[in-house]
Amino acid sequence: ILGACIASAGTIFVPRGKKADRSTARRKITSKLEGNSGAKILSFPSGTTQLSENIPWKKGIFEIAHATKVPIYAFKIEYRPLREIAYIDDDTFVSHIGKLDKVPKKSATLTWYGPFFPDDSPAIMAETLRRRIQE
Repeated sequence: ILGACIASAGTIFVPRGKKADRSTARRKITSKLEGNSGAKILSFPSGTTQLSENIPWKKGIFEIAHATKVPIYAFKIEYRPLREIAYIDDDTFVSHIGKLDKVPKKSATLTWYGPFFPDDSPAIMAETLRRRIQE
């Protein structure tokens, strides 16, 4: 049910297995941005969920922003208590939801950053934003 709702919202899923699949997703995202000046793209450039931002971000979405001249608005979600709330490692969706119900005094804080305009190289933009959010 959740997958169908997400897909009906216009989600472009990015399979990670093959480079050709990532290229197809890139073309779809670029087309959506170029064809609609009000289009917004939500991306998770770390490519995974984790307890820290110590791994480099994927630069694909930054390459798309650079090519289409679309600004980037970054965000950070902080959970408390972190491990009890975060969806990481081998967590499954169902077990995670069940676990959340048992955690008292949980919170999530969303912090927005930006806009950032794609004037640097995509790799520099990705690393600059990752470090800023990590602070």
